[in-house]
Amino acid sequence: MFVSGRRYLYLLFICLTVLSGCKSQAIKENFAPEVSYADSYISVPPSQSHFISLLVSGDYLTLELELDGYYQAYLDNPMNDQALDWAYSSFEVDNLEFLKFLDLWVKNSPKNYYPYLARGIYFTHMGGLSRGTRYANETSKEQFFQMEKYFENALADFEKTESIREHLLPEYCAKSYIYRASRRELSRSEQKANLIAYADGMLKAHPYSSVIRHCFMTSLLPRWHGSYPEMISQAKRTKSRWNINPKLKSLYFRVPIDKAEMEVSIGRFSKALEILDKVLEYGNDAGVLAAKGDVYMRLRDDEKAIQFYELSLKQDLYNSKVSSVFTPLVYKVAIDEFQANRYDQARGMLDKILFINSTDHYALLLYGRSFMLEQRFNDSVGYLKQSIDANPFFQPAWQYLLASLAQIGDEAGLTEYCLQAAVVFPSVECPKIDIRS
Repeated sequence: MFVSGRRYLYLLFICLTVLSGCKSQAIKENFAPEVSYADSYISVPPSQSHFISLLVSGDYLTLELELDGYYQAYLDNPMNDQALDWAYSSFEVDNLEFLKFLDLWVKNSPKNYYPYLARGIYFTHMGGLSRGTRYANETSKEQFFQMEKYFENALADFEKTESIREHLLPEYCAKSYIYRASRRELSRSEQKANLIAYADGMLKAHPYSSVIRHCFMTSLLPRWHGSYPEMISQAKRTKSRWNINPKLKSLYFRVPIDKAEMEVSIGRFSKALEILDKVLEYGNDAGVLAAKGDVYMRLRDDEKAIQFYELSLKQDLYNSKVSSVFTPLVYKVAIDEFQANRYDQARGMLDKILFINSTDHYALLLYGRSFMLEQRFNDSVGYLKQSIDANPFFQPAWQYLLASLAQIGDEAGLTEYCLQAAVVFPSVECPKIDIRS
């Protein structure tokens, strides 16, 4: 499909409780037993760039077999629900051109659910990007209009998915988000009723899934017309299932985490930290550690924020909500080091990102760029090639790579990558090698 095979066409998407009213002794008894993860637990998230490379190269059979492999791994071990959900989140790509690859997949596999599910998740993601993160009164009608268009497309794909196979786990969180964010003329109580009705079937189909229950808990937050007692009730219902999926324990922390977030929203940072520190007396939890990172970020204490985000991610690499905050924060510090010409320190910060995601295309780009600024072009080439492998739609990586190849006089490499760049960016200009250098 593309020149020289698929290795250049990888893509990465650029790139969560019941203590009140309980006696502390009861809480300690609840959390005392430690259940070891099964040998079949997939502790490292799937390579998202790998799935995208299969898609853009047209290797649909392998793509579907590997996605089905994660589904089977989940059936064998409910703790692998995160791996399955993560695999499909590969298709949350911030690029309009990416849709054509999904459309080709649908055209090639019209009777399989995989492409419809993947495209529905892509549309949901694009709808969220269109809406943005500001309050409704700060969001334009055009943004809402674009959001609803994407959501309509997503729901159509999810309907097609369900006609082929019902109650697919990766669909749930996306569809729940649409139900919460949609501007349709529904009252909050009507929205809540829809969410609960939809969740009922999913919870019965996936009784041990922490992914499903965390998304459902989000729908029960007070801001979505739910309540803390309802959240506590849901957490309690899972206790008998902890021996099957220990990650369900984290549901117990959702209420204090939300209470801490409410304190932060009104500027009571010390109170928020007090709530979270009280929870941590009963053992570390990735979500609570991440919440402490959130507090310190709001306090503009980058060092402590990074410290707690790192601790959270080392416990649970699947926490995409944390990594989506942690990564830009580390970038901010790294760029400060760049501007001060402290390139070794900048690369040290980038190493923190590459620890949690070795194919982060922007971190790889900055790594390569740092070597360029030091006139170490031979060193820059390898990192820039990795950046392109991770995301072929990231034009700066192509520009810096071509410039580095020209600087070292690699005529064959420059010709090869100029051809590759022209496939993705037809207007790209190939630099000339300075024969005087």
